Amino acid sequence: MRALARCLLSIDGVCALMMTNEPSRCPGVQRLHDLTDPYWRCPWSPCRVCYASPAAFVWALLALRSTASVLTWREVAAVGREFARDVPRRVLMRSISKNGSSEVEPKGSILLVYFVADESGSMARNIGELNEGLITLQDELQKQPFAAARVRFSVIGFSDTAFTHLEAADLRSTHWLPTLGAQGLTSYAAAFNELGLRISVDIPRLKQQGFAVLRPAVFFLTDGMPSPNDNWRAAQARLLAQPTRPNVIAFGIGNADAQVVCELATEEQYAFKAARGVDTGVALSEFLTSLTQSVISSGQAVASGHAELQFDRPEGFNLAVDFV
Repeated sequence: MRALARCLLSIDGVCALMMTNEPSRCPGVQRLHDLTDPYWRCPWSPCRVCYASPAAFVWALLALRSTASVLTWREVAAVGREFARDVPRRVLMRSISKNGSSEVEPKGSILLVYFVADESGSMARNIGELNEGLITLQDELQKQPFAAARVRFSVIGFSDTAFTHLEAADLRSTHWLPTLGAQGLTSYAAAFNELGLRISVDIPRLKQQGFAVLRPAVFFLTDGMPSPNDNWRAAQARLLAQPTRPNVIAFGIGNADAQVVCELATEEQYAFKAARGVDTGVALSEFLTSLTQSVISSGQAVASGHAELQFDRPEGFNLAVDFV
């Protein structure tokens, strides 16, 4: 089988280094391990075209599985199916034109996920758990590279002002996460203004890179009420008036008001409030678990060709509209 695989790969121009006993020498191995950009053109390949057919690509996966054990059989099957489905309409990642310029073919769909976190003083008791939850989210997403490849994750914190702690990032290759703090009052207006700014930058940037960008998803967490005279509804209206308006899923913990949480969300079914009597720390923990699973599920859905937003209601939360 190894000899046959070597023959097929050689015919289709896949770099021979991928078949050696030192696969780490080939940059293509790492790209395959990421399970993304299957049409990547290996600069070491003499024919300038890698993975030109589904057969060659699947053989490459099988070879890597047997030599380097960097892929599971499930990943081999999943990526092979995706490649075989897409190859008829985009065989090459790059097409070289007559004048020598190159045009990047579409790389697939990306979902932007923004975590908008309340950093006001009332979060002080639980901010440590929030930071630990972000680390857990990254760890879990890195275990799901097929899903992670389709998500770009951003963290925005707000109190009196708002700040983007993490610009839209591929968490597979992100080696650090921000540490959130807790101080000041609560300005939803600042949060919506910062969110609008980031979306206006992130979507064009990803499109320029060749991605199709799905409508952004925002996970908005708050534990209280906005500050007096905070004209947040006007800021929200400006954001939602844009063609790139996001889906906002709002979560209220602590002293958050259910009616306000309903207004923060873009749909009633996107607004959740921790049940009465649930400890704020427990509610935050359940929210973080839900956020992690929602990001993974959404990435898996996008990778499978489905654009629907996936999210799980946290344990101990009810629809905010049901509170009276």
